[in-house]
Amino acid sequence: MSTNVHARGNVPHPLGLTHPDHVAGYNCLNEYVVVATKYYDEDLLARLGMLDDIHWLFAKGGMSHFLELKEHTYRDLTLEFLCTLHVEVTKGPQCQARYISFYLYGQLYELNLGTFNNIFGFPPSMNLSHR
Repeated sequence: MSTNVHARGNVPHPLGLTHPDHVAGYNCLNEYVVVATKYYDEDLLARLGMLDDIHWLFAKGGMSHFLELKEHTYRDLTLEFLCTLHVEVTKGPQCQARYISFYLYGQLYELNLGTFNNIFGFPPSMNLSHR
């Protein structure tokens, strides 16, 4: 019997998921439509006099590079990422460092939040104590 079997019997999961929590998350998320990423309309914001404010806001949050990104949306990758995502944010002398883990194309990724922030260009340290 294959190791890619889940609660549906001997039918392999479409994304190769095996952990029951991941399968349950996928089954729940699969009910939703994954829409293409929508980007702001620079011309409209400029006509409304808001473009500079939007640029300032994103720059202030350390995310100005996101205004320049125009990426495709991939349904299977999105569902796999979301249903396997785990973020551990704990504090204290006996706690592990903050980290994030997820699967993409069946590969497990475990990153500390500093590395994750660096990959996506977020500020190196996010104060999560007030969020």
